[in-house]
Amino acid sequence: QAFSSLLAFKMFDSANRSFTEAIVTAQPAAPDGEIPAGAAVRGFVTFEVPTTSTGLSLLVQGSITAAGSRFQLS
Repeated sequence: QAFSSLLAFKMFDSANRSFTEAIVTAQPAAPDGEIPAGAAVRGFVTFEVPTTSTGLSLLVQGSITAAGSRFQLS
């Protein structure tokens, strides 16, 4: 399965404004590329969000057409 962190992760605030992934050089790098069946990958995904943002949630989609899962952050 091809996977792109740029397409799979989005951050939202309480006003439902979305923030896309920031390109940084953190290690381990964001999960990208081919993921074999039954395998797992790890990496950091970074977002630049205003310090005044509240009610943050992370949307994770396995593919661009998937509904995905939304996680509330605290």
